[in-house]
Amino acid sequence: MGDIYCAVCGEPWDAYGVYHGDMTEEEKENFLAGRGCPVCKGRKPRDMNNVVKFLLSVTDGTDEDPIELLGNVDFGEWEE
Repeated sequence: MGDIYCAVCGEPWDAYGVYHGDMTEEEKENFLAGRGCPVCKGRKPRDMNNVVKFLLSVTDGTDEDPIELLGNVDFGEWEE
């Protein structure tokens, strides 16, 4: 199996892991229903264009890992 991409933030998740312990049962249900993943918790970054621009500018010509830089993005909380 390949990756399953979050419908909200686009984060790739290993399909096997989704069904076999990478997520709690509630997280898996939310994820498979298109309500987000444990990374975004159902909310997009405040301005995705700015996040993309930031990542491209910071990583241009360097060995920086853009995925590590995403740890600084405020995704907020899951809406009930």
